[in-house]
Amino acid sequence: NRFKYDPLIPRSAYPEEYTRSGFDRGHLAPAADMAFSKQTMLDSFLMSNMSPQLPEFNRGVWKRLEELVRAIALKEKEIYVVTGAIFPLASETKYLPSGKITIPKAFYKVIYDLTPPVKMIGFIIPHRSSNQPLQVFAVSVDEVEKQTGLDFFSKLQDDLEERLEAT
Repeated sequence: NRFKYDPLIPRSAYPEEYTRSGFDRGHLAPAADMAFSKQTMLDSFLMSNMSPQLPEFNRGVWKRLEELVRAIALKEKEIYVVTGAIFPLASETKYLPSGKITIPKAFYKVIYDLTPPVKMIGFIIPHRSSNQPLQVFAVSVDEVEKQTGLDFFSKLQDDLEERLEAT
């Protein structure tokens, strides 16, 4: 729990910007996945790996998704995981009290499983408490790309990328 400013990111947040904000410093790459080295664990607490998360989201549905991804990694052996925040329209943007840190409207994870047969899955979870099963939030990678404006796995052969991202 040693949250630190990231000197490599010019606009990184400071840990104290979250103080009394009502939001957790939510890990994007979970600390529980970084136990393989002391330095990696310390790096997981850099503020560049944090995003404002409501406590009931961070400690609830988001934690359940992190645990699911960890279980998939142990079972399937070789996966890539991309995670991030989805931000509201400019007119609907809300900030932490410092006025510098945008509060996301949702979070996503994309999993690319290289264990045959190769497959992909996306999750988009609205930034609020939920007791719904994680399957409710499962979407195609195409849908995550549509909502984020990002192009995941663009280095794959086009036909493979299109097939995997569409299902």
